[in-house]
Amino acid sequence: PLLAWFESLPAHETGPFDVAGVLHDDAVREEYGVLLTLDVSAVGVPGGTLRPARGGVRLVVGGTAPAAEVARWVAGRAIRTSAALRRPAFYANPGVPDDRRAQALRGVALVGSVKSAALVGVTSRGGRLRELAAAIRAWTRRVIAAHVGAIDARSAGVATAILIGDRTGLSAEDERRLKDAGTSHVIAI
Repeated sequence: PLLAWFESLPAHETGPFDVAGVLHDDAVREEYGVLLTLDVSAVGVPGGTLRPARGGVRLVVGGTAPAAEVARWVAGRAIRTSAALRRPAFYANPGVPDDRRAQALRGVALVGSVKSAALVGVTSRGGRLRELAAAIRAWTRRVIAAHVGAIDARSAGVATAILIGDRTGLSAEDERRLKDAGTSHVIAI
């Protein structure tokens, strides 16, 4: 397991490490960078041999990532990158969300950062069905942005979330409202 490998490293060792695996979700552009969720297949030290490992990693790619590059980072494609890794944050304060638990529920054992989009390489495409699904999701995002987003960006975010489960256009307030209304399950489905 990926977490067992990480725990066996010397204390305070955070990398960078070579990480290889398959993207679990399409890349998500955030204010702070591009978010990648990866089902890891192998890890190692830069320049060394990769060792098999299994587990989820959530990475933030820093810097300015070209749109064409981000468009290549879709679910099902295999990538290899160099990343600093760490355990998700844990706060023992009452009322403060436990990020380790939240990430573990999503299958994520470690979180980390990649300095630049130039360090993320697509090593193989996904299968035919996964590539078709990625193309349909990209088309849906473009069409909704062009037609609904031209009128109201918030409505475009809700429509995209409902149609393809992509929550990136939802603000924290919108997500809270959907939960309060008892309709967040529509997006989960």
